[in-house]
Amino acid sequence: MLQYPLEDLKVLHFSRVLAGPFAGRLLADLGADVVKIEPPEGDITRYWGKDIAGLSGYFHQQNAGKRNLCVDLTAKGAVDLINKLVGQADILIENYRPDVMPRLGIGYEQLANVNPAIIILSISGFGHGGPDALGS
Repeated sequence: MLQYPLEDLKVLHFSRVLAGPFAGRLLADLGADVVKIEPPEGDITRYWGKDIAGLSGYFHQQNAGKRNLCVDLTAKGAVDLINKLVGQADILIENYRPDVMPRLGIGYEQLANVNPAIIILSISGFGHGGPDALGS
């Protein structure tokens, strides 16, 4: 049976557009179980480009091989659900503004209490600090 190098890894994917989805796609291509967490309105890239069979080509290309889960991160019980998922995950990918994850109660400090081994890939187009950082 064919084995993939990352088939034992579980990844939670909270990112959209390009950098985060591309990283998640690479992990999925290498065998990781990647679960994309989307807001109720869906990832904005679902509406980019030509629609084929209900999916935009852009969304499909960046998210092939992933499973999807819709979660309103502001809803009651959302943090508990995310904590359960983090307890089983190895890696979490996010590309929100630097203040978003902690404000929602799912920042690194909170998640490391749930799973001390969690690896968080936090991608920001403008950095997490300094004059160009969003949310700082």
